[in-house]
Order: sequence, then C-alpha cells, then structure tokens
Amino acid sequence: MLRFVNSDFQPLDTFSLNWRWTDERWNKLPDSAVARIRPFTEAKAKELWRIAGHYALSDGPRVNLFECTPWVDASVNIPNTETKIRRWLNEHFSDTDSDVIVSWDQATAVLTNWGVFCDYWDDFCYPASDDVTLFPPSINWLLFYQHGERFVFGKRVPA
Repeated sequence: MLRFVNSDFQPLDTFSLNWRWTDERWNKLPDSAVARIRPFTEAKAKELWRIAGHYALSDGPRVNLFECTPWVDASVNIPNTETKIRRWLNEHFSDTDSDVIVSWDQATAVLTNWGVFCDYWDDFCYPASDDVTLFPPSINWLLFYQHGERFVFGKRVPA
C-alpha cells in the first residue's frame, strides 16, 4: 500500500496541468473538486511513474498481472461519450471517495479521488496527447487511457 506525506505534494498553482481544472478557457471545475486534486512533486511523480511501469506498459496493463476488460472507445465524436464512459468507469469501481493516483509521465502525477476522476475524466484524459495510468495506492486495479481515445480496466490477478 502506497502512503504519502505532505512533502510529496506541490501547490496546484505550480503544477503544469493546473489549467485543465482552473482555467475557464478549458474547464473551471467547482472548488470542491479542485480541492481534491493534489499534484505530486516531480520527484514523487517520477517514483510513481517507475512503480506504474511495473504494472503497465505503453499499451496498457500487463496481462500477466491484470485481468483486463476489452478496450472501450472514448471518442469525443460518439454521442453521449462523457456519460457512457462515466457509467462504464463506475461499473468497474464504485467507491467514489477512494484515493487514486493519476500519472501522465515521469514528471506529472496527481492524487485525487475516484469520484472526481469519474465526474471529470475528460479533463484528465485529452485525446491525441495523453496516455494516462490510474491506480489506487493498493494497486489492486489499474485503469489505462490511451491517447487514441480508449480505456481499459484491469483487476489484479491473485498471486
């Protein structure tokens, strides 16, 4: 189980992706949601990136460690995609208060809760640019978003 201390985090206003949640040109989230997005320092993001690398490859969860769903299309060109994906996400994990780590790359990661991620998944996952690995501190499941606008969910296979 991963644990974090205050020194693992940086202020949101210094985080490279803060505009996704705080800038009206993109999407200004409610203060209650923004308060639940805690950016990791670059050093901690790098550590989490290395940990995620043990469980996921560039094309999704390691199939020898996770039992995975089929890929689901998250294309913004499909009608009602936001709602369909939100429902699909909640079908796989429903504890909205649970902490999750969202990792984009070796310098960029945040801690938020599942509810905030599900409600605003399209502000965390940008098509054509983001490959996102998301997992709880227990790492008993993993969600992967590929920049080609698709998701896969994997549950940890018992050892």
